Amino acid sequence: MEKGRAEEFLNSIQDKLIANPEYDLAYSHGNLIKYMDGLEETAFTPAFFKGLKQGCEKENSHLVRAACKAFIRLEDAGIDYLSVRMDELQDNCLIELLDIIAGVDSEKAENLLIENFDLFIEKDRISTLDACESLLSLKALELLDNKVGKNQTRIDRLFVLANMLNGRQDNRTAALYQSLKDSRAKHYQVHDNDSLDNDSWDEGPQTLNLELRCPKCGDVSEYECTNIYFAENSPPFVADELECIVCHQKPVFQVTVNGMIIIQMEFIRLMTLGMAEGPEPEEYDFQNSPLNLTRSKTLGKEMPLADGIELYNQRIIKNPKDPSNYIGLGNIYKNIGRSEQAETMFKKAIACGVCYIEAYMSLSELARQKNDLEKALDWLEKGRPFLKRPIICKSIDLSPEDIYDNYLDEHHSLLIETKSRLSFIQPSECISPGKSLTKIGRNEKCPCGSGKKYKKCCMKK
Repeated sequence: MEKGRAEEFLNSIQDKLIANPEYDLAYSHGNLIKYMDGLEETAFTPAFFKGLKQGCEKENSHLVRAACKAFIRLEDAGIDYLSVRMDELQDNCLIELLDIIAGVDSEKAENLLIENFDLFIEKDRISTLDACESLLSLKALELLDNKVGKNQTRIDRLFVLANMLNGRQDNRTAALYQSLKDSRAKHYQVHDNDSLDNDSWDEGPQTLNLELRCPKCGDVSEYECTNIYFAENSPPFVADELECIVCHQKPVFQVTVNGMIIIQMEFIRLMTLGMAEGPEPEEYDFQNSPLNLTRSKTLGKEMPLADGIELYNQRIIKNPKDPSNYIGLGNIYKNIGRSEQAETMFKKAIACGVCYIEAYMSLSELARQKNDLEKALDWLEKGRPFLKRPIICKSIDLSPEDIYDNYLDEHHSLLIETKSRLSFIQPSECISPGKSLTKIGRNEKCPCGSGKKYKKCCMKK
């Protein structure tokens, strides 16, 4: 058969396979691409491109592998063809394109990576770093420079390797190399100390390195996490107060697909250990794992932590002057260790209603956790004028009486610990025995000290 007619015949077969997927039995389309590739004709490049798009769309791994292999054989000619057709590729083709770039390993391949670097790294950070490592691209490293030396192990390793192989051995490279060596030595030291003679073999990691997305700037990086709340039918919640390495803010990070895979692997490990001992899923021991299955109690209902936070955020949007919503959200943040966000919520509660004494008590508790006893006492002193007629939030587990007693006990302890000359709280400063801690008459004077009636002051908030 003549060359031109052969090309026309093979292309017509491919068109029929694409138009009628039911004809694509087993690996028909992938095998056709392999046959075309074996002819080593650049005229089949459009056919390879069709095969790549079809394989990604139909999730046909055999066809995708055949098309990628064909483009890698074409080398720079294949890169040229793909570079002008980037707009035609769907997002799920980008990962395969990275494999082609890494396989070709040429200057043109590197340029295609650099020109579309933001697009690639947003789609799949790990595959993009794989391509950078294959190319040992110094140009790509320049784009990643703002993440070097910020606990991004993969990027640091790539930076050191590329610089050393390209003859760049400055102080920064040497410091990073030593840091990586020390980290690796520490890792092996921990595992060398483990043995089957003790219980350490089944003790999981105390941290998980998760890929997280910053909702503020959109950056995707890896972070060491120690406190992750995981619940069925709810996205995982990273409770650690982490600072974004790009925008330096401390948002609630979003777990990416790659991060979710790490969490699921750890959960499977815990399930395996649990099933070996025969407990129910709720009884698995999470003591030696960063994962936590605890559900928060929000407004009297148990729910996943992320759902509880979202519920309070929605209530705050609906009624931004209600102190109880800030106190409820602050309590969640305090319980999971996000002290800065908790402190912000309690201060907002006081700004909306100065009589809510548990806000002062919680701020005092947070200050004590920082060993700032003077500040802890100061917060209780600020709430002292409102003990005569305090308002207690109903959304927490403790009874109003317990909160009141704890307030007095903590104030007494702090006076002793700080050796303060301030006076102890006297009975005359407190609510009269038997009176309600929560109800204030509409026409009574507001306990905030404004002089207005309660119905025209804090009751509206």
